[in-house]
Amino acid sequence: TTTTTTTTTTVPFTTTIDLSLSFPQSPYVVELIAGVDGGVFVAPSSPATVTGAPNNELVGIRVSIVGAQDGVNEFLEATALGFSVTYNPTNFQLEIVGTASVATYVNIMRSVIYRNNANTQSLGLRTIEFIVFAGQTGAGTAETFVSIVSSPTTTTTTTTTTTTATTTTTTTTSPVVSSIEATTTTTTTTTTTTAPVVSSVEATTTTSTTTITTTTTSITTTTTTTTTTTTTTTTTTTTTTTTTT
Repeated sequence: TTTTTTTTTTVPFTTTIDLSLSFPQSPYVVELIAGVDGGVFVAPSSPATVTGAPNNELVGIRVSIVGAQDGVNEFLEATALGFSVTYNPTNFQLEIVGTASVATYVNIMRSVIYRNNANTQSLGLRTIEFIVFAGQTGAGTAETFVSIVSSPTTTTTTTTTTTTATTTTTTTTSPVVSSIEATTTTTTTTTTTTAPVVSSVEATTTTSTTTITTTTTSITTTTTTTTTTTTTTTTTTTTTTTTTT
């Protein structure tokens, strides 16, 4: 008697995902400027490649922040209408569950946004890990990167030169024409006539007074010379812009 045993081993499909920019693989890195950008898309707009999914369908994806430095201020969000969407701030994981075509999930992955609401964001690189699930066939992973850089710094230097206006006044006084102050001269002339006594009329005295007044005034001439210097202000502005990555 011969017994034949046949063992059938089912090898599951291997699902892979590629979010690189080109071939050979070039990591996708997006830059976020601290204090300026509210958020950035973490997947490239170019088509993602997902292979090995049976019936070309996925049952879910998980997107995680690896290396978060600002706690719950760092998080992920996505647009996935009609799917179950949950975010766990403890392990920084965004999960989207629901059976849909690969093309549908590619669009969902493109909508994933990284945000950082910290007042002072920690600079450096964050790894964004994508995992796609295709039921019993396993999962495929891919990574993109967010680089947080400081905002540009602008330094302005202003130099101002000022010339002060100067006014000079010169006064010249002419000498006095005459050193004689205003003088009033009075001359009195008295004439006395004694008439012989003709009758019983007494002698008569006649007095005549003549007054001559002479006034001399000193003359002063004033000459004023004004010199005006225009004020000139020169402003030099130097602007330096520095971006630190």
